[in-house]
Amino acid sequence: MVRPRKRYLNFENMIGLAKTMNRKVVAEPVETEAHGTTLIKMGCHLGQGYFIANPIEHQRIPE
Repeated sequence: MVRPRKRYLNFENMIGLAKTMNRKVVAEPVETEAHGTTLIKMGCHLGQGYFIANPIEHQRIPE
């Protein structure tokens, strides 16, 4: 089991690496408001998950 602090550091390191490489990070899964808030504070501004929206059928995605 990964402890919460170690998991936090892993995310922090991945976001930092992406910034260094001038890349965007998409966090998944964002399941709660707390997840989203924490990720924003860490510098990740894109995410997907049930807190943001439920999955939709591909036919309903605008082109």
